[in-house]
Amino acid sequence: MNIGKALCASYIFMITGISTFVDRPVLPPECGPNTGVELRIMTDKLVYAPKSVMRVKFIVTNTGDVPLYFFRELNQCSSQLGSYFLRILDQRGKEVLVQRCYADLVLEQLDVIGWLNNPRWGILLRQRDVYGLEERYEVPAKKGAYRLEAELIPAGLLEKQLQALAEKQMRISPHCIVTAPVVTITVK
Repeated sequence: MNIGKALCASYIFMITGISTFVDRPVLPPECGPNTGVELRIMTDKLVYAPKSVMRVKFIVTNTGDVPLYFFRELNQCSSQLGSYFLRILDQRGKEVLVQRCYADLVLEQLDVIGWLNNPRWGILLRQRDVYGLEERYEVPAKKGAYRLEAELIPAGLLEKQLQALAEKQMRISPHCIVTAPVVTITVK
């Protein structure tokens, strides 16, 4: 399938909205300590004015000795290609509403080997390689301390696609959720 057409088709069903993710889909379990993938988040500051913009960097490191592949389309929109997820929690542990988006792909038409081996669509992280993304979020209007929790959600591919990757000895993002250490910010 033409990669450009697949990308366009992948976003036909994109929905953007506000959600607390109470109805979050069933996800894989959290990863243990030896997954070979590390996720960290960094903010541009630790103190913000109410409703100002916070820049958050999501840093993924391959800590294993086997190369690791990601789809370049990895972003904050939930999709079968994987995503990252940021949760902002107030002092009581209640989640602050954050804009979310969702993308749905026609997986049967996706040539995962071709996409991952093409630098335009795939990312290869060898041992100790780092990949980073930056997103902007509006901080809460209410003053106080907030915890930022982040997760790397794995790709959800079809069994035949996973078998094709295994045959080529291509390790794709882990089949479990990688969590980042918590970062605390202050709004004042």
